[in-house]
Amino acid sequence: MGQHIRRTTGRGASGLVAGLAVIGLAAAGCGDDSTTTAGAGGSTTTTAAPVIDPGDGGHYAPAIDPANFVTTIDNPYMPLPPGAEWVYDGSGDDGEPEHDVVAVTDQQKVVMGIPVVVVRDTVSVHGETTEDTYDWFAQDRDG
Repeated sequence: MGQHIRRTTGRGASGLVAGLAVIGLAAAGCGDDSTTTAGAGGSTTTTAAPVIDPGDGGHYAPAIDPANFVTTIDNPYMPLPPGAEWVYDGSGDDGEPEHDVVAVTDQQKVVMGIPVVVVRDTVSVHGETTEDTYDWFAQDRDG
């Protein structure tokens, strides 16, 4: 039987999953590329440029060796054993109640020669599905 965890959150649970998925992007690019302009009546507007550049001028070309990846995701901070399921109940940014089920499937795919685990993320509001995605996760040999 799979792991089942129920958590109640005050914010949209889909944000948690999305946040975990972009940790790599957040770590890849840091800096302040914002522009502040003065508007009429003394108001100011700040516009931030997207932070995608990891510092190489947009020529990101990591050396990815499929031999450095494993088929089982068992990192203690985010283990993804097949059958595990997390259920989050909270509210979205609009205040509507959200129900989010994140389930690790028994499916694996191969992306760029790397084995990935398929995780299904389903969000519903008032019983109606508003998001239904299959997300892919991989782990390197170092965990």
